[in-house]
Amino acid sequence: MIDSAVFRPDSVSDHDVPVDLLGFSMGGHLALDCYFRSRSDAARHPGVPRIRSLIIISSYARGLGAHERKVRVETLEVLQRHKYAFISTPRVAQFVGPGKLDDPDVGGLIRAMDRTLGKTVLVNQFRALIDRANFMPRLHEIDIPVLYIGSLGDQVVKADHIREMHASTNHSKLLLFKTHGHMLPLEAPVDLAEAVCDFVSSSRGNTV
Repeated sequence: MIDSAVFRPDSVSDHDVPVDLLGFSMGGHLALDCYFRSRSDAARHPGVPRIRSLIIISSYARGLGAHERKVRVETLEVLQRHKYAFISTPRVAQFVGPGKLDDPDVGGLIRAMDRTLGKTVLVNQFRALIDRANFMPRLHEIDIPVLYIGSLGDQVVKADHIREMHASTNHSKLLLFKTHGHMLPLEAPVDLAEAVCDFVSSSRGNTV
């Protein structure tokens, strides 16, 4: 199911330009999927652009366990049967750090996105992401620089999960924010952008 959402390296128009690939939350899992696919594609198609570095933000490489998958399937069935009442305040609170729930640029924006996207997008997202690969056993294969970013206050992807991926990946760096939640692009956009730009700059010209 997840195939349809994966960015394809052969969609890049200039194949001579190396790609610094960033993924946030489920996008981080897709970025890893893209990286491993690009390795096999490059062997068959030399013109596939080279991924120069990976930036994985608030994302966990492990697939769903049996219990979590069962919960997701049940949640999907409920969503499909009933009218969608939009995201609740306690649910928004799970995604953000202290003091951000009522911030119009954080909690307010999450609510606005939910109202705009609605039930159809949420159902499609749940359906597409139930079956996903477990990339943890393959992280040691990554041979390019990787930056893992998370937060000590993230209730969705625990900091220990980010540390686990960092420990399993050669040539990786780790950045953990202290006070934010899961939604780092909304909660700390400037600090996050600076960290990403510094990492990409340091990766240019580096070989590992």
